[in-house]
Amino acid sequence: MQNKNWILLFIIFFGCTKVKNNFTDSLALSAKPTLTMKKLVSVYGQLRGKGSTEIYGQQSGKFNFSFTSNGYDSFLLFRDILGRKILLLEIDGLSISAWDMIQNQKYTQTSLVILFPFIEYLSPRNLTKLLWGFVPDLNSEINNKFEFENKNVKMTFETNRQRIGSLIQKIAYIDESNMDKYEILITNREFGSNYPDLEKGIPQSIPITNP
Repeated sequence: MQNKNWILLFIIFFGCTKVKNNFTDSLALSAKPTLTMKKLVSVYGQLRGKGSTEIYGQQSGKFNFSFTSNGYDSFLLFRDILGRKILLLEIDGLSISAWDMIQNQKYTQTSLVILFPFIEYLSPRNLTKLLWGFVPDLNSEINNKFEFENKNVKMTFETNRQRIGSLIQKIAYIDESNMDKYEILITNREFGSNYPDLEKGIPQSIPITNP
């Protein structure tokens, strides 16, 4: 009789465990190595967050930014240390442009490389991927540039473990030829939320110029 009781308890215990696993939170499932940006976009639809950019070298400074993205279109608003809006970066699928809100001028993707050298190595799609927390798809040619063809340029990505999995938290770009360094830190991400004001984008009336 005692053995039967132990068997009954054994069945009840593992039966309850199985039922619990069947109701695992979808976020926990996403924490597996199969976590992808496509899955996050399909579950949440949108993302918003905040971060900071620090520049060292010939030019230096620190700028805070907020961002929002739907997985295809992304918008980043930069502010100076006084909180003034200075730059709105707009990623429209496969293109990128920026609005200098102080000079009231618009920059194209080509001219933006002067302001943000790492854009030369990161496509608009990869920049959006970074906002969502994933290492960009760097092809072999670019990887060779980082590691072999151009040893002066280095880019590193640091992840931080979150409830839904490990996501990119810090990006560093270093050009040792002129000792310029850019550090981008994502301090907060809110999945399922957005900043509607940012999604208004760059006004059509802003003139295009070169920096």
